[in-house]
Amino acid sequence: MATARRGHVVARPKKDTELCAERRILDAFWHVLESTPLRCVSVRTVAQTAEVNRGTFYYHFKSVDALVDRAIESELLERHSIVHEVLLMTTGEIDRMPLDSMQRHIERPVLLVRQGGGEHVMNVVFDIFRNIWRAVLCPNGEALSPQVEMLIRYNVHGILGLYSSLAQSEDGFPSEEALEFQRWNARRTLGDMCALQGMEQGVVLDRLLAALSMEGPVAGGRELKSERATQRG
Repeated sequence: MATARRGHVVARPKKDTELCAERRILDAFWHVLESTPLRCVSVRTVAQTAEVNRGTFYYHFKSVDALVDRAIESELLERHSIVHEVLLMTTGEIDRMPLDSMQRHIERPVLLVRQGGGEHVMNVVFDIFRNIWRAVLCPNGEALSPQVEMLIRYNVHGILGLYSSLAQSEDGFPSEEALEFQRWNARRTLGDMCALQGMEQGVVLDRLLAALSMEGPVAGGRELKSERATQRG
């Protein structure tokens, strides 16, 4: 079976190699990014580093931008990721994140910010949190209030900016102070979200816990919007 991508016919890889190839491409992207600004990352370079051909790349990703979206999601949406842990802190299920856990899950997004992908990271993380909170706060499919959307964006930009700054400071990252601030901010944000959306906090907590207990990636994950991306080969 073949799949058409941007005017090409891309042969479908064997099932037992698909996940392996996708993982190699994702790992190759992060490896290339360590020494290359995001604007210079190309399909050719990533494919060569992953030891796959361009057809295999395009079978999994429509463009470099689609790859970047998936790479960010793979770091932030899986169980025990920083998003999962932050939401658990919001519910009070855990009081803090382990330092090594936060370090592991923030390193790559911070690298992407440093290499010129700050806006991309902000947009993806905003969409992740907006979708999660929409699922929790809008049980009947209603829209989030404009104030809630602004609060989500404010938090995303503020926290990512703080993490990026601390990661490049002499004190290093993460720190006990950063973790304590994250715990305080998570609890405060929950109350603000409920008030702005007109929801009872107890109901929201129950819905959030139910979403976090589901198997697989964190509920409400972002649907990739690679249509807005332009191909870089």
